[in-house]
Amino acid sequence: MEGLDDFQTRRARILRSPSSRQFPLTRVIGELEKLTPQFLQLRQHQIVELIAQAWNINPGELGSLAEPQGQSDRTGTSAHRSRRTSKRVTVGEVVRAGLLTVGDRFVWNRPRKHEIWRITVTESGFRGEDGTEYATPTSAARAIGGSSASLNVWKRESDGRALSDIWKTYRTSM
Repeated sequence: MEGLDDFQTRRARILRSPSSRQFPLTRVIGELEKLTPQFLQLRQHQIVELIAQAWNINPGELGSLAEPQGQSDRTGTSAHRSRRTSKRVTVGEVVRAGLLTVGDRFVWNRPRKHEIWRITVTESGFRGEDGTEYATPTSAARAIGGSSASLNVWKRESDGRALSDIWKTYRTSM
């Protein structure tokens, strides 16, 4: 098509514009060396998750839109690993950064429901008390508490630190 440049040329043009620098996607594009089908699939998955969360839709109801090819919802295996160009943070990255330790336990206390839930950090995700494996703390929270639950509910048993704060610390240190 005439008028469309290659990725590098278009990327340079976007980054040159001061008005576009305010957008998170512009920062992602700035760190991205090459546009790949895997990156586009990951980005589509992230956007669908955000929309589902904002509209209180169970991602499982969205079928293939919510599941990029090669990714498993519960085990965390993926043909495409998270990169610094992505907002998605894996448990393994946070463990390698020293902010989490395999075996750390997190608790979600729900006093109104008289429930206490615990998950334990593994090398590739989290394990519930019943042995269920979760790729992310959000998937564990949603499996337990419904579609509106998030990683904000988990507190580390050893020091009471919120898992959302640990994730935020990792993201700001990247």
